[in-house]
Amino acid sequence: MQSKWIAAQGIGLLAGFHLAGYIIGCIHQTTLKSEIQSLTMIRLGLFVCVATFFAEPIITTMGWQILWRLLAGWGAAHLVTGLPGFATRKLEGIERRRSTAFIFAGGGISALIAAVLVSAISSPSALNSWILTGVISILFGLPIISSVNAGINEELAGYRDRAKADENLARPTSSSDFSWTAGLYFLAITTFLFGAAQVSVMTYFPIFLSTKFNVTSAVSASFFSMFGLGYTVGAIAAGFMPKKWSTDSILISSALIGVVGSFLTVFGINVYIATIGCFLFAFWNGSMIGLIVARLREVVGQQATRKAWAIFSFLLSIGYILYTFASSYLYKYSIAIILWVGFALTAAQLLTMLIAAMEFKKQSDHPFA
Repeated sequence: MQSKWIAAQGIGLLAGFHLAGYIIGCIHQTTLKSEIQSLTMIRLGLFVCVATFFAEPIITTMGWQILWRLLAGWGAAHLVTGLPGFATRKLEGIERRRSTAFIFAGGGISALIAAVLVSAISSPSALNSWILTGVISILFGLPIISSVNAGINEELAGYRDRAKADENLARPTSSSDFSWTAGLYFLAITTFLFGAAQVSVMTYFPIFLSTKFNVTSAVSASFFSMFGLGYTVGAIAAGFMPKKWSTDSILISSALIGVVGSFLTVFGINVYIATIGCFLFAFWNGSMIGLIVARLREVVGQQATRKAWAIFSFLLSIGYILYTFASSYLYKYSIAIILWVGFALTAAQLLTMLIAAMEFKKQSDHPFA
């Protein structure tokens, strides 16, 4: 925007098309029947996401930017929904939860890196920002593409081995289908509310600080770096909870932290209390996603996790988009209203998580009811 590539109102438009691409990618991932199809799309999605950083600066027209935001969203969806299950497929129990936590911690780490990069080099050259970020994405993408290629080779070898086996021998079959239970329905509602509640602090925190406490945009942006830190700490902490603690109890604790963080952000009497609230809010964000994936795996099984998470990620995105549109309307009246509604959404998310936990417990106590 500073380089006059886009107008201020174009930011929301590009974000909307990025989310639209993400939703398309989530839907696409649910239609994939085999692991090799998923891995192929993950590889293609990674290529598209990296290419975005080099392609977008070539032409600065809005149409060109929209095209690559749409493609980047599609690619990101395949990475987010497909990689966690693939990367942890050979792990069990607590090791799988910890590995999933580290995977999602990458979201917070990238936010921290981006904050440093943008503040350091965006002023002299926006083009340099894009290129440097693209180079870093290549470095981060190399181990991913190596693992995905190895996974594709494993799947191809498995197909060849099965083709050579006697077709008359009974072989165990697996399915990516799963049954919806009351607990899963409430967990889906929880995920939808989680997506909607993210908008308040994630999008408007720097503006809120500037408006409420009369600090400069540079100061509010520096405080917002706590979001990246909180997200990273939350994602990792969720994976290192004691094994005796159930995933449901950790999910409820995370949701409660989100409520406290949202409350402190909205009603904090000074910028430091509000920033602590932002950190706790981000902690909830970082921990919640990995925990939802872990709970889905426990409920639907390993084979159906990828499809289930793609559906739940789709619901999360819908929640985020709907409140993004609603918040743009509320912004005309008061930015504080946006955060108040966000606080209400975090409280509602805690309530639905409690109900989901009770339904899961009821199901485990009476599995044949």
